[in-house]
Amino acid sequence: MFYPSKELQERALAYATARGIELEQCLGGGKDGTVYSTSDGTAIKAFRQSGTFRREWACYERLKVLEDEYGIYMLDVHPGNISFG
Repeated sequence: MFYPSKELQERALAYATARGIELEQCLGGGKDGTVYSTSDGTAIKAFRQSGTFRREWACYERLKVLEDEYGIYMLDVHPGNISFG
C-alpha cells in the first residue's frame, strides 16, 4: 500500500502556494516521488531526489523534439504511432 511522504507533501504544497494554486489530492506515488492534483487542473510531482527529477526532465525534453520536429505529441507516443518514414 502507498503512503504519501509528509516531506514530499510539504514540498508540493510550497511549490503550489508559490504559484497561487492549491493541492487537491494525492494521485499516487512510488520510489521516485508523489503526484498531487491541483486546483487549476494540473498535477505536481514532488521528487525524493534532484537527480531523479533531472533525468525525468531530460526525458521530457527529448520527447519534445518529437513534437517540434515531427508533429508527434507526447500523449500520442506509442510505438505504433511513430513513423519517421
